[in-house]
Amino acid sequence: MRLFLSYSSRDFPLASAIVQGLGVLGHSVWFAPEQIGASRCFAKEISAAMKEAEVLLLLASRNAIGDATHPGSAEVMTEIKMAREKKIPVVPLKVDASLECGGAEGFDYLLKNFQWLDLESMLAMEDHDAIAKLIDAALSTGVSADTRLFDQQLTEVEKLLREKHWQKAKALLEALVMPAGLRQQQELLKLVALMQSRPIKSLSKQQADWLVGRLTALAQGEQASAALYMLALISQGFYQANAIADATPGVTRLKQQAQPLGRLKAKYIKMTDAMLADSTAFATNWRY
Repeated sequence: MRLFLSYSSRDFPLASAIVQGLGVLGHSVWFAPEQIGASRCFAKEISAAMKEAEVLLLLASRNAIGDATHPGSAEVMTEIKMAREKKIPVVPLKVDASLECGGAEGFDYLLKNFQWLDLESMLAMEDHDAIAKLIDAALSTGVSADTRLFDQQLTEVEKLLREKHWQKAKALLEALVMPAGLRQQQELLKLVALMQSRPIKSLSKQQADWLVGRLTALAQGEQASAALYMLALISQGFYQANAIADATPGVTRLKQQAQPLGRLKAKYIKMTDAMLADSTAFATNWRY
C-alpha cells in the first residue's frame, strides 16, 4: 500500500524505524527526509506525494499535534488538512498522551472522529517489528476517509441560512475548504447566501445574469433540484418583476425540468421563503 507518513522532524528516529518496518512488510511509505533532497521544493514534493497516497499515517506525538501547552507542528496540521480535503484516510498512531487530551487547538477539531492505533506499550519495549505488524493488520482490514466534520459544517451553514443569518453563513462558507464531492453543495449555499443578502428585484442585470450562469451549471449536477428552483425565483423575482428579457428558460420550463428529480427538499424552501413577496404560493405551485 502507498502510505504517507506525517510527523514532526523531532521524532525522526521513531518515524524512520516505523518506515523501515513497514517497508519490510511490502508497503511503500513516503517519508519526507528520505525523499526530499536539499535542492528540491518541499511544498511540491508534499503535494505530489499526497496525490499518490492511499492512507496518511500520523505519528501523533506531542511534537506533532501538541497539547494544552504546546502548539504542535504547523506542517503536520497542513498535511492532515490536505489529506481530509483529498478524502485520504487518516490513521493516527498514539505514541504518548497527546491524542487522549485532544492535541493543541485546531488538532482537537481535525482529529476528534478518528480511531487511533495505540503504540505506547510496544514503544516501551522498543518492539518496532510489532508496531509495523499492528499497522499492517489495521490497514489490511480497510480504512476509510472521514467526511463527517465536513457534513456537520454544511449542516450548520444550512441552519444559519434557514434562520436568515446570511452574513454568518457567508463567512463560514468562505473559510471552508471542502473535498471535491461536497463543493457543489458548498457553491449552492454560497449562492443562497448571496440571494438572501438583498432583494432579488434590486439586483443589477449583471448580478442576475451571473447568478443564472452559476445556477445553470449547478443544475447539471447533484444540486439540480435546488438550483432549478432558485433559477425560477430569479426568473419571477428579477426578470419578470423588472420587465427584462429572461435569461432563464422561464418558470414553467424550469418546473418541467425539475419534476423528474422529485420533490424539492423543505430546507431549500425555508432558506428562500423571504425572496419573493408571494414565496409561499410560489413554493406551493412549484411542489404541486
